Amino acid sequence: MSLTNVMGISVVLVIAGALAWAVTGEEPAPTYKALSFDEMTKFDYPFPPKNDTRTSADREKQIPADIKALAGTRVSIRGYMLPLVQDEKGGVTEFYIWRKMFTCCFGDFPKVTEVVESYMPEGKSTPHYEHVPVIVQGVLHVRESLDSGGLNSIYQLREVEVLDPGTASSDHVIPSAPDPDEADKVIGEE
Repeated sequence: MSLTNVMGISVVLVIAGALAWAVTGEEPAPTYKALSFDEMTKFDYPFPPKNDTRTSADREKQIPADIKALAGTRVSIRGYMLPLVQDEKGGVTEFYIWRKMFTCCFGDFPKVTEVVESYMPEGKSTPHYEHVPVIVQGVLHVRESLDSGGLNSIYQLREVEVLDPGTASSDHVIPSAPDPDEADKVIGEE
C-alpha cells in the first residue's frame, strides 16, 4: 500500500471519528494493539550488575527497533497484577503486570522483559485482582525505569484502564503464543 493510500485512509478515519463525536457528543473509544509477552520477551535484557558504568541509553541499544517503535502506542496486555501503591480507600494506583503469577516460594523470578510498570490516571484506582490474569490497556513507554534499588523494568504503561476479568469479552483474550495471522489484530476495532 502506498503512502498516499495510507494517508488517504487516515484522513477518512479522522473525519469519521470527528463525525461520530459531533453526532453523539462522545469521543470514539480508542483502539488498542494486542501485545503479548511472547513479543515483548523475544530478546534478552539482563539486569545490569551493580558496578555497571554504562548509561541507560547505552543499555537500551539492545532493545530491538520493532519493540522501540511501539513506544507511544495504545496497547492491551494480559498478565498478573502485583500492587505497588494503593490510595486511601485501598484501590490500586500503581502496579506491575507480570507474564506469570509469581508468589513467595513458587515460580521463577521474572526477567526484565516480563514486567510492565503500570500507572492509573491521576485520581483513579482499580481493585486488586489476585491470582487471575487481567487485561490492561494504556499507552506504552519503552525505556529503562530505575530507582535506588536498580532496574525495575523497560516497559511502562501510562493512563491505564484495567478490564474486569469477569466481564472482559473473548475479543480481549491474547494467546500466549501469537498466531501469525492475528499479529496485526487491534483490540476494540471491528
